[in-house]
Amino acid sequence: MKRFAPMTGAEYRATLDRLGLDHEQIAAFLGGHRRTSTRWQYEERPVPQPVAILLRYMVRKGLKPSDMI
Repeated sequence: MKRFAPMTGAEYRATLDRLGLDHEQIAAFLGGHRRTSTRWQYEERPVPQPVAILLRYMVRKGLKPSDMI
């Protein structure tokens, strides 16, 4: 099974920027809390691998949260 590189806080912030999302919007999309998103950005908590995979996929395919529903 292929292992994925952890998503850094800088990559997370850049990914949100590319997707045009803020912490409130990504939290609503993922069903989480804005504070969790902020912690991922500042590396107080690691970005969970499934979240990193999803966000990278969305950037690669040019998808928005509304495209995922």
